[in-house]
Amino acid sequence: MSTTVLDDPRVGAVEKARSFTRVILRHHVWFAAIALAYILSVVLMLEALDRPYKIVDSFYLLTALLPLVIAFASVVVGQTVYHLLHVRPFTLTGLLAELRNDDKLRLGRVAYAIIPILVVIAFQSAFTSFKSSITVVNPFQYDVAFMEIDRWLHFGRHPWEWLQPLLGYPIVTSVISYAYKLWYGVFYLIFFWMTFSMSDPVLRARYLISYLLSWILIGSVAALLLSSAGPCFYGLVVEGEDPYAPLMAYLNQAETQYQNWSLFAQRYLWDAFSAQNSLEVASGISAMPSMHVAIAVLQALFGWKVSRRAGVILTAYCVVIMIGSVHLGWHYAIDGYVSVLAVIVIWKTVGWALRFHPSFAWTKDGRAEAEDSAAAATR
Repeated sequence: MSTTVLDDPRVGAVEKARSFTRVILRHHVWFAAIALAYILSVVLMLEALDRPYKIVDSFYLLTALLPLVIAFASVVVGQTVYHLLHVRPFTLTGLLAELRNDDKLRLGRVAYAIIPILVVIAFQSAFTSFKSSITVVNPFQYDVAFMEIDRWLHFGRHPWEWLQPLLGYPIVTSVISYAYKLWYGVFYLIFFWMTFSMSDPVLRARYLISYLLSWILIGSVAALLLSSAGPCFYGLVVEGEDPYAPLMAYLNQAETQYQNWSLFAQRYLWDAFSAQNSLEVASGISAMPSMHVAIAVLQALFGWKVSRRAGVILTAYCVVIMIGSVHLGWHYAIDGYVSVLAVIVIWKTVGWALRFHPSFAWTKDGRAEAEDSAAAATR
């Protein structure tokens, strides 16, 4: 990254602060506007429905701020240990100087990341509030249709039936369930990486905006219009024969041998749903489309922009999530298919739209540097 006014000793502190504030606002204007519009819409809707909501959920506040504390502490501890073992003579003054100059602790980097982090705390709180109220607006009504479409697309058999001979072993199911659970850690890791990244502002903005739009368009709008409970809850919301009863019977039997995190999560969601007006962390039941698959696809698309290795790893993980969503009873296969197509459209559209953004470069000598059009066209 080129030298900026923030690093120029000739520029005063006030001018540095003003310049940096302009950069931060310019880089986050679309991201913040989209998030705030969604939050306001959710609050107005839930107020009209007399439904509970939280502007800031303490769980999301903790999960957003705790990584910052851990990262800060890790850098401080790491630098301290290094100085104690390798720097002679060791002095507290020298350690403090090294910490002050450490790029990972630079005030500019932290300030650059804080807007998306704070915005997402409120955004995810609003999303949970919205998702918990989907069935109040549009009760589950498409499970039978999605089940029939799934069976038709897969040559007259349910997708889980095709997978069962390959995956129907308790140890395999347990491993897949933990890989599915790991989804939360993977997407938090990539999200925080992008919030702090200053090496490619265009890719950063593309990922963050696509992230928001995926939760809004796929996890909220489409989920509301296509309200469904999913295979694991099919027998609880649809009268008559349950084609997923054998799958759930296998999963429950397999859990007696090896732990299956998904069954615990499914029981938690149904208990929260049954409580009607309660608002629990990460609650709300919505199968179509699959947000697990959607975010996994987004991560894979992002990975290919970073490196071939990252693309291969994140694409492979996306496949595991897609298969796991069916094998563990969370989703109809078409939930994932719809998510794949929707995220690709969002990713491509955001990439195109960002060409019209005024600037994604850091300011230099107080002026905004326009993104090179040839480079932008390759992204």
